[in-house]
Amino acid sequence: MIQNYVDRYQYKHAMPEGFKAMAVQGGHFSHVLSDIEEREILTSDGTKELKQKEKFGFVLAVPFDDHKLKVRTTEFRKYVCSKEDYIFLKSVEADISEQPVYVSFLPSAWATSRDNNGVWYQYVTGSIQRFDGKPLISNKK
Repeated sequence: MIQNYVDRYQYKHAMPEGFKAMAVQGGHFSHVLSDIEEREILTSDGTKELKQKEKFGFVLAVPFDDHKLKVRTTEFRKYVCSKEDYIFLKSVEADISEQPVYVSFLPSAWATSRDNNGVWYQYVTGSIQRFDGKPLISNKK
């Protein structure tokens, strides 16, 4: 729980150590991505300094039903992940591209990108699973 919060969750006494509530989403794996985010910060002596932070993630394609227009379209959902997850997913990207998968993410941990280009959800490391039950790691050598 976040510090300085009042805990009114009614099942808080039945929460094992390390347990986190997660949401699961299914979609077709699209691609991995990385970005360098530049931020201008004010140092203690009053000078402005540019800091760069690398951001890693991947994208799932999910069907979206627009009831007003009566059409189903493709929506792309972005998930932020660690550098290790990015390296692993990049290595298996060719095998799982356009394949249906399930991912887990933290529903309360999301952010908009600096250019307001959609929402990034926080991926739970190691939770991606192929729908067909096959392992993510290819057996090709």
